[in-house]
Amino acid sequence: LGGESGPDVDRFLRRMPRSYFLNVEPVRAAKHFATIAPSTGVKEVRAVHLEGVRAGTYELLVVAQDRSGLLSWIAGSLALAGVSILTAQVFTTEDGVAADLFEVEGVWEKEVPDRRWREFRGMLRRAVDGSISLERRVDEKRRWYPAPKAPSPVTVEVDNAASDFATVIEVGAPDRLGLLYDITRTFADLGLDVHLAKVATYEGRVVDSFYVRDAMGRKLTDDPEEIDRALRVRLEA
Repeated sequence: LGGESGPDVDRFLRRMPRSYFLNVEPVRAAKHFATIAPSTGVKEVRAVHLEGVRAGTYELLVVAQDRSGLLSWIAGSLALAGVSILTAQVFTTEDGVAADLFEVEGVWEKEVPDRRWREFRGMLRRAVDGSISLERRVDEKRRWYPAPKAPSPVTVEVDNAASDFATVIEVGAPDRLGLLYDITRTFADLGLDVHLAKVATYEGRVVDSFYVRDAMGRKLTDDPEEIDRALRVRLEA
């Protein structure tokens, strides 16, 4: 962070959670500084993309005031813009600003054109300020895609032993436009915070793993059947 003022760097180091520095290399953190460090307005959204570590991928950083549903809005806006999420890491500063980091790739193009990034940023800003319904737009766009001829079943596994700090929820479902939006919207409706997401697709079937906590930052203690039912209602619709 050469060239940045000492007080600004100190504030950045104090604001970011320990998990950020455990998961993000110093070189990448230095690139994130200019996006994360400035104060963030209530409805302000900053989104920057860089070349990813793996060929054909991008690193996407989204910074906004943290609030319930933000991750689902990001996922829905990316889906509508033709960008697919491969991994997601969710970080929150000590003063309540989300700094969410994604590995993404284009759905249709190897190189995602600027117009798709503009579409994503515009869609996300309108979702944050409440001027559009992403759920309606995702449903409308999904109608243009044929349903799978022989859809595989939805599976949900809730594991409280796999992680020391979070409950791990693994969701398997037929791949479809906006699937990650549907899952994260369900989590938001249940008051669950996603801290890490891993996405894998196998010949038309998606198996996603989510590390989640309750609103108090704890592992889940409620009946897992409620989570199972809520996910199945949305994903089997």
